[in-house]
Amino acid sequence: MGETALCTIAKNARAGMEPKNMHDIPGTVWKIPPKEVKNLDIPDLCTLPGYSDVKESPHEFCLAHSMIAKNQNPFTGKTLLQHHPKTVIVQNPPSFPLKTSEMDRVYGLPYQRAEHPSYKEEIPALIPVRFSVISHRGCYGNCSFCAISMHQGSVIQSRSPESILSEIASFRKMPGFAGIVSDVGGHVP
Repeated sequence: MGETALCTIAKNARAGMEPKNMHDIPGTVWKIPPKEVKNLDIPDLCTLPGYSDVKESPHEFCLAHSMIAKNQNPFTGKTLLQHHPKTVIVQNPPSFPLKTSEMDRVYGLPYQRAEHPSYKEEIPALIPVRFSVISHRGCYGNCSFCAISMHQGSVIQSRSPESILSEIASFRKMPGFAGIVSDVGGHVP
């Protein structure tokens, strides 16, 4: 959901590359002036209906959404292009799914599981997820009422049982843990 792109961007920045030149990172979006579209050398470029058309026409909106949805598979997705009044937006295909070891590393980081210290009051929406565990990401269902496959991908990515149990064991050291894991699943962002 962004870890691979973020690491690639950081690595490129460390090597001295300007962000405006980072155009080939899967899972990212960039823009160019309209006059530069003809210079793009991207195979299988998929041009969406323009923003102005999508804004005015429900048919064009649905067509654009359908084209975006069809290109969310990291193995077959094409680069998307959409004209806007003053710029052109280019969306690279999604990043490849994380391997189990990569998922374990991401979820093994020391997350605070608390509101940011700048908040003076408790955030009620955090209570039900504070002691929940993400076991996997993605959903192949593509249900019309749900966007999980659009932002987590349609390929299921799973953590190892050891990683999940280690995270649960870490709850014992946290204030407020009453011995109940509220959820083990994959739909908590």
